[in-house]
Amino acid sequence: MIIRIENIETEAVIGTLEHERRCPQKILICIEFDYDASDAASSDNLEYGIDYSKIAERAITIAGESGCHLIESLAEKIAGVLKSDSRITSGSVEVKKPSAIKEADYVSATTNF
Repeated sequence: MIIRIENIETEAVIGTLEHERRCPQKILICIEFDYDASDAASSDNLEYGIDYSKIAERAITIAGESGCHLIESLAEKIAGVLKSDSRITSGSVEVKKPSAIKEADYVSATTNF
């Protein structure tokens, strides 16, 4: 079963420019992961599933505490948490930075595992 969490909105100090290092800015995080959800689906019980709200909370915490310069690094840090859960077989993490380029909606970095 593939679970997708789209556009988790949070703020982080991220970037290489001086003004980016002084003030947190809005970022969006998208997480997708695959796991065997057969027990969760058949029992309709979260005890057998993966609590995606906890995954979103953890991503927000990592973003807020990371102080990364690059969105690539932040995506890898969040993916590392997902990879450490043996129930998750594969997935991806995308970090979007809306203020990166004035003429663009956002710049993003995606890592797959």
